[in-house]
Amino acid sequence: MSSDRRIARGSLALVAVLAASFVPAGIAHADVTPPSPIASVRAYVHNGGVTFNWTLPASSPSPIIATVIRGSAQGSPDPTAWNSNDGYTITSVQAPYNVGLIDGLAPGTDFNFSIFTVTGTVGADPTNASQDTVTAGSTPVSLTLHGSDLSITTSKTTLAYGAATKLTAKLVRSATGAPIVGVEVDFFARVRGTRRWLYIPPVLTDTTTRVMTNSQGIASVSFPPAANEEMQAVFYGAAYDFGEASGLVQVSVAPTITNVVNRTTEKLHQSLSARGTVAAESTFPSTHVYVERYYSGTWHASKTVSLTGKTVTGNTATHKYAFSIKSTKRGTFYYRVTARATSLHVAAHSKTFKVKVT
Repeated sequence: MSSDRRIARGSLALVAVLAASFVPAGIAHADVTPPSPIASVRAYVHNGGVTFNWTLPASSPSPIIATVIRGSAQGSPDPTAWNSNDGYTITSVQAPYNVGLIDGLAPGTDFNFSIFTVTGTVGADPTNASQDTVTAGSTPVSLTLHGSDLSITTSKTTLAYGAATKLTAKLVRSATGAPIVGVEVDFFARVRGTRRWLYIPPVLTDTTTRVMTNSQGIASVSFPPAANEEMQAVFYGAAYDFGEASGLVQVSVAPTITNVVNRTTEKLHQSLSARGTVAAESTFPSTHVYVERYYSGTWHASKTVSLTGKTVTGNTATHKYAFSIKSTKRGTFYYRVTARATSLHVAAHSKTFKVKVT
């Protein structure tokens, strides 16, 4: 699947892109017997539009020269006549062709469509619908396509590198709030501040190969972000429900810092040694960590330590560090190791360790 496979939002207008707009040429001396309606129709929704595929009747009392598709946003009167002057979009497809596309539909909106067959005389150019003379239209075959709303939440907004968050999407029909059940929802992620979206495959943490909505319209997937990332859910449409993209959720990631101290008590003017690792995404930009000591109610940087011995496994880089602390006065002191925030990560801290100097 392409990493850029995302929903495209259409304009607020209906736009017919498959065939020329149908312009009736007026009544001529011809058969005015209405033709038979289409035998069946299927709708294939896509990003901001719909493709109709229909079956023409096996026989008709008058010859069918074209099929007319008319549509209106729900809340407006339904298009019930093929030639009424109501301003609805008209798309005409010459017979015997049986596929029509309407694009640019406003997201989150229900639309009513009516499909008519028409009879009359085909013009000199059979590919130019404006030259046709139409004398009668069939009764309509109507259907409603539903706008959808898709939301996304994350179980965690900040986590340690290597940990996972649960992304949950909820898909409902815009007009009624009814859940859309048993359809696929895809999840995507990208590092904040970048444009490249990457598909989140459910097989990373789930037993299925596709993420489907349940009886409440909910779909979820677990995902371990490598850096400060944002995520989005996408529904590409199914049956009579239009596709939709959710908003964005963000998750911040902190490097994972370990530390080991050789002892927790020492004599005055002696030194103790400490070492540890910093694990983060492979392009982790920091070259230092900071030893901090707690006093006067806050943490203070007491030493800058270089990161060394980088090893990379998959997408994970592990850096080593080591330092020593020499006591200059007696008492109990508290230390931690800090990696400061970068464009890829938020600040991270090791566990606090206590040193008693006697």
